[in-house]
Amino acid sequence: MHMQEIRKVLLATLTIAMVATLALPGVVLAKSSGPTGVHAQSVITFEDAYESDNTTATAKFAPEVSFRTFHTVDDIDMCKITATKGQLFTIETELYAANNDYDDVDYGDFDTEIVIWDSAGNTVAQDDDHDYFYTYSSSMVFEAPEAGTYYIDVHELDADDRGAFWLYVNEGIGHRISGADRYGTSAAISHRINDNANIFGNANGEYGDGVYEAVVASGEDFADAVTGSILANAYDAPLFITAKGHFPDSVADELDRLFGGPSMYYGGEQPTVFILGGENAVAPNARREIGMVETVGALEEVSGADRYETAVEIAYAVWDERDIDSVYVVSGSAWADAIAVASIAPSNNGVILLSTTAMVPQTTLDAIDDIEPAEVIVVGGTSAVSAAAMDQLRSVAATDTVSRIAGANRYETARLVAEHGVDDLGMSADCTLLASGESYPDALSASPLSWWLDTPLLLTRPDVLSPDVTMFLKGYGPIPSLESGEGDAREGDVSYLVGGPAAVSDSVYHQWRTTFFETIP
Repeated sequence: MHMQEIRKVLLATLTIAMVATLALPGVVLAKSSGPTGVHAQSVITFEDAYESDNTTATAKFAPEVSFRTFHTVDDIDMCKITATKGQLFTIETELYAANNDYDDVDYGDFDTEIVIWDSAGNTVAQDDDHDYFYTYSSSMVFEAPEAGTYYIDVHELDADDRGAFWLYVNEGIGHRISGADRYGTSAAISHRINDNANIFGNANGEYGDGVYEAVVASGEDFADAVTGSILANAYDAPLFITAKGHFPDSVADELDRLFGGPSMYYGGEQPTVFILGGENAVAPNARREIGMVETVGALEEVSGADRYETAVEIAYAVWDERDIDSVYVVSGSAWADAIAVASIAPSNNGVILLSTTAMVPQTTLDAIDDIEPAEVIVVGGTSAVSAAAMDQLRSVAATDTVSRIAGANRYETARLVAEHGVDDLGMSADCTLLASGESYPDALSASPLSWWLDTPLLLTRPDVLSPDVTMFLKGYGPIPSLESGEGDAREGDVSYLVGGPAAVSDSVYHQWRTTFFETIP
């Protein structure tokens, strides 16, 4: 059973739901008193910029991204779209969860539901909880059954609390996840996966079980982050990147939010931050700043003398947490191959080890000999990992267990890795994940998102959608006919482009999300 299925089973067994009413910075809050020992509850009292919008008559056309509030217990946020017959839209809520002071904030119910109405008042699609993330957000892919106007009704499911959320309404298959910079993007990915972690617990799925681990690596080089992403996935933890000498505020705030969940309030374990690499990667000042985050309990370094040894130490740390069935070997200087592999390796109980082009470091060979994986897969052509290096790998692993995945370039290699993920590892292609193949920073933190979506990562040129992306989408990707879903909607299945316009242009973003796919028999 895939980890996501286990999480859904755990979710179904919960009998008590704790979620936080959310406090926005700069907003006047009203507090309601409670009995002795119960903290007062802060509630959002302001109307968002789209009010009034409680009816179809007052609904305004939906922007791609909007910040909205349930400012009363019975508030409904309604907007509208116009569509041609068969046109696809992705619609998703992402709950706003600020850093909460648990002396001032208690919890209430906050669970969004999306209902889509046609102009005649008929319900044509409906969704409650997100299909991929352990969260009270909602998500759907909607196919317009006929041309016309449709109304998107977002309301708090239990109709007894207030809160705030982002609403994404995009033509096509998905939307961007990005921050102001590479560090903000890593925080944004964490928030999307765990948007109400400090409300309810975390994605691991047990009541009151907060986020207890996070992984931090350098955002100024790729090696530690991509090999360490496997450690993050082993713990279902976020992967954050940092500047060498400073832990960015955007990441510190997100880390504090995650670790400041109800498990901390109720005296749970002290959370641990794994720092990847030595002080040349994450300098003492940045480490000090990580330790100064109020909710951080312990710092644990995982490092070696260089990136090759660090990758080995990370593999051993993963081995302490779970079995290892496969080892993926990539060049220590080929970031694109490594990032593509990081998206699929966890689905094969795999780890990533590094090689030079000419030879495999002895520490890497020793680790493979220790682990005794069922298979060793080299990713990249002979210009990345030579034939002689392959022979070295065969010397420590059974010859028939060593293979290679390689394309003519990084984009074809990423597609072939993605196809390996779907064909051989059972990963899903119901949604897609896309990042730049020319610049690594935004993609560094994408692997945990890929793990949660159970989908591989594709790479594109920043100025034109790479043909290999289109080839994969048309052969494997989402199908326009949503007959398997409820009505004309399918839960989850939202695709994500990781990174801002500087990484992948708006024209490529539009082309990717509006590329409709061939029906797979």
